Amino acid sequence: MFLITISLLAFFSGALGEAEDIDESADLGFGLPEEIMSTATTSIPSTRTDPIPIAKKRYCGLFSNKSCVKRSDCSTTVRSGSKLTVDLRVKSTNGCHYLEVCCHPDDMLSPMNGTIPLGFKQCGIGNAGGIFMNLLGGRLETSLAEYPYMVAILDTGQRFLCNGVLIGYKVVLTTATCLAPEQSLVVRAGDWDLASDREFVPHVDLNVQYRIVHQQFNWDSTKHNIALLILTEEFPRVQHIIPICLDHKGVDLEYESCFVTGWNYRLMNRLRPTRNIVLRLDMDVEENMFSNTSTSPVLSAVPRAEQPMYAKGAPLVCPTESSRYYVVGAWSTSLNGAIQFTDIRKFKEWIYQEVLPYNIVI
Repeated sequence: MFLITISLLAFFSGALGEAEDIDESADLGFGLPEEIMSTATTSIPSTRTDPIPIAKKRYCGLFSNKSCVKRSDCSTTVRSGSKLTVDLRVKSTNGCHYLEVCCHPDDMLSPMNGTIPLGFKQCGIGNAGGIFMNLLGGRLETSLAEYPYMVAILDTGQRFLCNGVLIGYKVVLTTATCLAPEQSLVVRAGDWDLASDREFVPHVDLNVQYRIVHQQFNWDSTKHNIALLILTEEFPRVQHIIPICLDHKGVDLEYESCFVTGWNYRLMNRLRPTRNIVLRLDMDVEENMFSNTSTSPVLSAVPRAEQPMYAKGAPLVCPTESSRYYVVGAWSTSLNGAIQFTDIRKFKEWIYQEVLPYNIVI
C-alpha cells in the first residue's frame, strides 16, 4: 500500500510538471474588460510591495537526488556563448519549470546577481536579443529585458490589470480606460514572464502615489484617453529597467517599423498559467497618420499577425535607424480590425505640464 501511494504521488507530480510547459503562445488576449473611470487626480497611500516568493525546493531526477534550480544556478545548463539557452518548444519531463533545470548538488553554482547598474539616465535604449539568455521556439515572445521600458500595472493583490510604459524613472504612461476609480495600484518594472519569478534579474514593484487622468477624458467616446501614474520613488537605473523616449522633435522615426509590446491577459481563469511573456506585435500604420498636417488625436494601425489580440494601455513604439525607441501611441480601442491608439505626440505638452509640480523632468 505504501509503494502504491508513492507511485501515485510521483505520477501526479509529473503530470503537474508537464502541464506547466504547455505551449500557450497562441493565446494573444491582452488587457482587461473596460471599467468606468474617474477623471479626477487621486492621491493613494503607498508602500513598497515585496516580490512574489519563489516556490519551495523541489527534488527531481531518477532517484530524487537532484533539485530544480534556476538555469543560471547550474553548470550543466545549455549555453550559447555567454548566454543561457531557453527553448520554449521543449517540455519538461522532470517536473521543473521551463526556466529551471534538474541539477545535481555538485553542479550547483552560486546564485547569480544579474542586475547591471547604469551610471546615468537614458531613454529608448533596448537590449537587442535580450540579456543573459537566447530564447528559442517562440512566435511573438520577446527575450529577457529586450524592451526594458515595459511595465505591468497591478492591483495590490498582484493581479495584472493593464500594460504601461515607463517614460521617466518615476512616471508611467498608460490609458485612462485602464484605471478603475480609487483603486490602489502597483507598477512592476523589470519583469518578463508575469507567471514566474525565476528570471535571472529581479523585477521591482513600486506603489502609485498619484494618478493623473486627462481632464477632458470621455468614457463614451474615449477621447483624450491618456493617463499618468506618479510613483512613490524612482526605479533603479539598471540595464533591465530603462524608460522609453517621449519627445522626438527633429528625430527621424522609421514609421514602417512600428510595433506594440505587451503582456497577455487571459480572460478565463486557469489553475496556473504556464507563462505570460512580453510579446512584440508588428503593426502597419496608415501613412497619413504621421503627416505634419494631421490634427487627429488618434492613430490607426493594423497588426501584421492575423490573430486576435487585446492590448489596452500597451505602447505603440517606433524606432530610429539606430534602434532607439520612441513611444508614439497608447492602445485605446479596436474598431473593424484596426487598433486605435491615443496619439502621444499630440499630448506631449500636457504630459510636461502635469509632471512639473512633482519636479519630474522627462
